[in-house]
Amino acid sequence: MLSIKDRIIRAKHILIAGHAGPDFDSAGSCLGLYEILKGLGKEVSLGTFFREEIWQRVSETAPVTRDFNGKRSFDLVILLDYGKMQHVVQYVRNYIDSHDPCVITIDNHPYQDQQGDVVWVEEGSAATAEMVYDLARFHHWFIGDTAAFFLLLGIIAESGALGFYPIGKKTLHKVMRLVRHDDDLMRIAYMIRGWDGPDDMFQYGAFLKTMRTDKNLKLIYGVSRVQHPKISEIAVRAVHEAMFVKGYTIMFFLRSVPGSSEWYCSLRGSKDNTVDLNLLAARFGGGGHFNSAGFKSSESSATIINKMKVFIRVCQKRTPEKS
Repeated sequence: MLSIKDRIIRAKHILIAGHAGPDFDSAGSCLGLYEILKGLGKEVSLGTFFREEIWQRVSETAPVTRDFNGKRSFDLVILLDYGKMQHVVQYVRNYIDSHDPCVITIDNHPYQDQQGDVVWVEEGSAATAEMVYDLARFHHWFIGDTAAFFLLLGIIAESGALGFYPIGKKTLHKVMRLVRHDDDLMRIAYMIRGWDGPDDMFQYGAFLKTMRTDKNLKLIYGVSRVQHPKISEIAVRAVHEAMFVKGYTIMFFLRSVPGSSEWYCSLRGSKDNTVDLNLLAARFGGGGHFNSAGFKSSESSATIINKMKVFIRVCQKRTPEKS
């Protein structure tokens, strides 16, 4: 961590970026680090698109800076929570390729193809937001209330609100230090689970009806070509809720990519899952974590489903069930 500190202290202009189509861990870790580094007197910019739905939801519940400060030259680029370089926001990748700045990677994804002058990958961390917290605490950097809320959001959301990743005592102690107001956890619950209106909730119900099951594989899955503004959020919610169906351990949802024949796939595993979903997603060029992963594929939905079922069947035969 000292080499990370040295590079941050030397830098004057810093660009922070996560992955495109951010989740709450990406948003929380980016914003939390942004606030911490601003507190150190650094000029910091966020390499992201605030029009994306996650940023919109965060900005409704907590103050979100939109300070891009017009910088086109950065001493340091810090990449958070992305797994593979192809997932980093495109214009940030372009900047790295054309300017060759110093790059730091901080990521809780299993090592995939992360890049940088310093690469810190900590698969045992509950979230990248937890790693940002550890970095700040280790170097005695001040974590204000706003930064604390964003880091708390990342940790809670990345664990599926404690649904698909257990949070140990060490992380729970950090969570309690990050809770600064009585309603922090309630605000996060509303941010993660809230609907923008009844139509979104009704659309979610309609998508649930498309879900299918394979009892032998303990699998719940769905496929949709419907183009809906919130389809990404709806798909993720569907697989999250399916985690709590008794007797089923793996869930995925295929949704068509607008304007192409490709498919996005969101994968989740319950607490009893024995199949490494990161390896499953890697078969299609994706990645993630043991119980949470995703990928994009140009193969037909039927081919994708068949291949996934074969992989799951083989893995389940090799691995004993959790007691």
